[in-house]
Amino acid sequence: MSRFSSVPRPRLFGYCVITAIVVLSVIGGLLATGLMANNTSNQRKEYGVLSKQPLSTYMELLLSVQAFDPVAQTFKYSVEFAIPDGHAEDLANPNPRQNNYYEVGVSMNVTIGTQTFTYGKGAVLYPVSGSSAITGDLAFYPSDNYVANVPVKAFFGPNRTDLPVQLLAYNIPNGWKTGYFIQEDENELVVNLLVYAERNTTVKTFAVVIMSIMWGLALSATILASIIHFLSKKVEPPILAMTIALLFAMPGVRNTMPGAPPVGALADELVLVWTMTLLSLSCISYFVRLIIQQLPPKEQTSSGKP
Repeated sequence: MSRFSSVPRPRLFGYCVITAIVVLSVIGGLLATGLMANNTSNQRKEYGVLSKQPLSTYMELLLSVQAFDPVAQTFKYSVEFAIPDGHAEDLANPNPRQNNYYEVGVSMNVTIGTQTFTYGKGAVLYPVSGSSAITGDLAFYPSDNYVANVPVKAFFGPNRTDLPVQLLAYNIPNGWKTGYFIQEDENELVVNLLVYAERNTTVKTFAVVIMSIMWGLALSATILASIIHFLSKKVEPPILAMTIALLFAMPGVRNTMPGAPPVGALADELVLVWTMTLLSLSCISYFVRLIIQQLPPKEQTSSGKP
């Protein structure tokens, strides 16, 4: 005789369901991690890039990408300016008032993307921050990816003479995988920076795990509701309360995904909508059973038949 013969069938069925949910969740997480690892070879490996050094007088820009904002379709950056020693006499004030930052000896304009930073003669080249547009579709979270095209150009002097720049772009914001690429024109007057970004493996894995948990909770509650309904079991109030609590907790569980977008993304159509539908149907099933339980029992005749 099998040792499972002493286990009641409903309990055995419950053990099987729980085991299946756990196994499917683990397999789903491992498959997602493996697929993302395989795609890594096709992604850019550049996490910082330096443009070539111009032959004529030029200035240096150190651009650090700080954060991506997919909702606003922008990314934020900070920029530090430097004037190489060999060209300081042409651009910098020979007698600066302080030694931490350069002072320009001529008026200067630096354009990064759609933002222009203007410095009058004698102004200090303090680090600045700005933002630039990115293009991508947030609806595909957590597999969304973005690209930004940022032209960089500078002028100096009263006649707005073109000033070549050497650009260093770098940094990896938390939760993202970035790649940089530079395109330069033949005259060395415009440096075109391309920034690529997508969620890193950790964010994608945790998002898949949380979505698997949501499906696991919803399916478990649905299976329990089905057993109670079709086997005409008695509905206990704690079971109904637990299912209602799960129904209203699902949006909160969904928002624990790292960098979760506003409701309406593809992940919501695949997970949130369906799990809340299943939980709602489970609640309705419990209410139907409760109503039936409150009905008076049918009267029986002396023969025992209703």
